[in-house]
Amino acid sequence: MAKICQTMGDMGAAAEHLRAAVNLSPKNLDRQLNLGQWLAQIGQKDEVDKILQNVMQQADRNLASVARQVGETYLEAGLASEAEKAFLKAMEADPSDLHTYNRMGIALRRQKKFAKAAEYYRKALQIDPGNENLYYNLGRSYYEAKEQDKAIAAIKKAVQLSPEFGE
Repeated sequence: MAKICQTMGDMGAAAEHLRAAVNLSPKNLDRQLNLGQWLAQIGQKDEVDKILQNVMQQADRNLASVARQVGETYLEAGLASEAEKAFLKAMEADPSDLHTYNRMGIALRRQKKFAKAAEYYRKALQIDPGNENLYYNLGRSYYEAKEQDKAIAAIKKAVQLSPEFGE
């Protein structure tokens, strides 16, 4: 029923049906993540936080993956500070995941924590020094921090690595 309501564009009803399914099997983390995502789409941020905190507490074996998904859901809901916390947990569980460092940088930039965002982009570049997207995001964080020379250098490096880089 939740999928049918979602297809029809009634996210409120979809969330209600999914909430009922979660109540029937509360240990299904994928279902709870879906409910959190759907509630984020309809703007129920307080309930999103409650559900996603529960998901994080229940995650054990796939903590890095679950924490990343929780972070993404928080970002979609406009909750960058909560996303930052989730991405930190993901990095603790899997410190080699390049994508999480990049997404952490985005969460920090949304909070106007530009220096800290640049720090995470630099950490990601230690893992993959040839990633033009990371240099681009690093350049954006410098630009937003009004550090024009550093921004230009990072963007030049992105273009040097990938001359066809669209951004």
